[in-house]
Amino acid sequence: MVDTDIMLELTPPEHNYSCSVSQVAFGVPIPKQARVQLFSSEDWEVFIQEWAHSLKNEYAIDQQIIIFEHVEPPAELRGHIQLIEFTKNPNQGRYRFFPHYPSVE
Repeated sequence: MVDTDIMLELTPPEHNYSCSVSQVAFGVPIPKQARVQLFSSEDWEVFIQEWAHSLKNEYAIDQQIIIFEHVEPPAELRGHIQLIEFTKNPNQGRYRFFPHYPSVE
């Protein structure tokens, strides 16, 4: 048996906000800066490729574009790009992006 003398009246919480139809359908919008933090590494690669491809008509002939990738470029691009591998090995490729000056003692 339930002792009704110790039961409290429950009142629903008040909601002082309204939602748009879009928010009801798709959820609360996530700011762009926060959204990219949720990307997997595969999603990030696709995002960067789509972004770079969207800018290709804005490239000038005399511009330099530096792309840091962790994958081999497609074979059809190899004849049209200058590829420099950063190996952190002073005897192969390029040591790193910024010049490496060994310490002199």
